Amino acid sequence: MISTTRWLGWAGAAALLGSAAPAAARVPFSAAPPQNPIQAKYMDFVDEAGGLACKVKGKLAELQGAPNDCYLDLDECKPSREAVGGTLDPGLAELFADLLVIAPGDAFGFAYACPGGDDGPQYLEGLAMQGLGYAKADQYLDRLLTLASAETLTKFTGANNRDHLVHALLNMGPKHKDAVVPALANLVKADAKTLHFKEVALEGLARYESDAAVDYCLEQLKTGESKSLHPACVAYLGERRAKAAVPVLLGAYEKEREAVARALGLIGDAAAVAALEERVADQGARVTVPEVVALVNLGKGKVYMPRLLLLLEGKTPLSEKDEAKKKEDIAKAKKPAQKKKAQEKWAEKEGRVDDQLARAAAIEAAWLTGAADVKAATAVLQKQAKISDPKLWKMWVHANLALAMRGDKAAIGKVAKLIGDPKEDIRKEVIQAIGASYDMPGATARGVADAAFLAPLLAAIDATPDKQLRQRALHAAAVVRSFD
Repeated sequence: MISTTRWLGWAGAAALLGSAAPAAARVPFSAAPPQNPIQAKYMDFVDEAGGLACKVKGKLAELQGAPNDCYLDLDECKPSREAVGGTLDPGLAELFADLLVIAPGDAFGFAYACPGGDDGPQYLEGLAMQGLGYAKADQYLDRLLTLASAETLTKFTGANNRDHLVHALLNMGPKHKDAVVPALANLVKADAKTLHFKEVALEGLARYESDAAVDYCLEQLKTGESKSLHPACVAYLGERRAKAAVPVLLGAYEKEREAVARALGLIGDAAAVAALEERVADQGARVTVPEVVALVNLGKGKVYMPRLLLLLEGKTPLSEKDEAKKKEDIAKAKKPAQKKKAQEKWAEKEGRVDDQLARAAAIEAAWLTGAADVKAATAVLQKQAKISDPKLWKMWVHANLALAMRGDKAAIGKVAKLIGDPKEDIRKEVIQAIGASYDMPGATARGVADAAFLAPLLAAIDATPDKQLRQRALHAAAVVRSFD
């Protein structure tokens, strides 16, 4: 494995990660400062041609040496698997915590950093946050909370580092909710140019049923600022049932159609019905699955629930225009044979099955709120989950995922097996869905994270040569563990 750090050099790595510590000119060895306790633990100061260099030792040398070869991204090396599997060496967990100790002084930096600048380890804090989060090393939660304080976030920059921090906080699990929620709120409100980490923080606030970012998201939508964050803000406001957001959401409908439709349905304000029905009438049910579910949630189930049940079967409900054309064609037929032919033509049209459509409907049905509606959808999904036609795999895979999210034991068992399915497309689809959040657009709703998935996910991490899939399986395994 080629280390990104070795290829780019420490200075190039800084450009990727953001400047978490000031760049240091080479220090003459004769002017080397005394080692602090963290430096003394993990490196020796050595004289290289009169200049100070830092030679790693102990657990840091173990981390960076074979077979670990860990430099910047823990996902790319062996300890990541050990961490999500619950077998991380306690010494490495301690190392990760030590790498996050902030150095004293006015200039922000970490205590481990080599005073010799490029002549020693730097930019390891992201890897350390990954390690603590994957391992659920909550004995070191205070290190993460310090980095997520409002004061520290004014200095602790770098979108990648903040992204690692958000995930690590969420991976600690619900028992630390009271400590983590204020930290997530700080991250949402922190100044930043790259906003992906805020999407994940909003997911966490929704998961922990916190309204801490409602005012912030309303302001972003009203002012039009931070446009890349708008879909996540819309989703968050919907999950928090923020009725004050309805006028703002209606104003944003055309720009963020699917997210707004879903949010309006969750909030449950009848003021949204007219706009949603107009969209369905204009576009037809095929492209308006979120609107159909939203209208069911808004009390229009008598009209729209039959449409949703057809969509779950992968069938396209006829639009009002098509319904009129169907009646006209059948009425025009004078002879029995002609009438039969017209009826068969429309029956064929209505009976076509599209597994992509069924996939979209299964994903969206996860947001149904009424008990009777959930029961009706569940009955269809249970039928779809038993289909085995390989050509329609997206239909039955997502039927099982949707059922698993609602705690269906048979579906949970099926999904656990699908994680190791021989078909690569199926493996990827399932692993992508497990633990999905706002940073995984189009994936099944948050909550597909049963403990039964952990062992097959670990097996997938061990077996796959696909770097991207291994990374996704690592993240999914961490999310599964975070629900404990």
